[in-house]
Parts: sequence; structure tokens; C-alpha cells
Amino acid sequence: MMCLLDIVPILTSTVIECQKAGLKSSAFSYAAMLLRPEYKNNLDLKYKKKIESIVRSVAGYQAIARAHLSAEITITIFAEES
Repeated sequence: MMCLLDIVPILTSTVIECQKAGLKSSAFSYAAMLLRPEYKNNLDLKYKKKIESIVRSVAGYQAIARAHLSAEITITIFAEES
């Protein structure tokens, strides 16, 4: 069984490699996992800001995409009613 201290460096490497490969969704998922309370305290300070920024940027992008989609749906419904 893997120790908690073994998981953090593996997940950190996974986030970095996913980001390099352009796998933003996977990088976000693993970065979000690393920011859970049980892992966050063991995260290397050298990578902490980068991992936090991945989670923030993807979360922000998703919020913008949801708002854009909502606006498109509203416009479509309004156009159909006219």
C-alpha cells in the first residue's frame, strides 16, 4: 500500500507532465486532488503556486464557458420566441 508521502510526488509529476503534454483536463483533475487537505500540506513549495494556478485558471475558464453557454441558450430561446 502506498504511503501518503509517496502519493504527493507522483501526483505532482503527473500534473507537470499532463500540463506539458497539453492535457489540461487531466492536469486540472490531478492538481485539484493535490490541493485536498490531506495532500496539500505535503506539497513541495516549489510547485504549490503552479498547481494552484492550474486549478484557478481551469476553474475560471469553466466559469466563463458556462456563462457563455448560458448566454447562447438565452439568445437562442429569445430568437425562437420572436
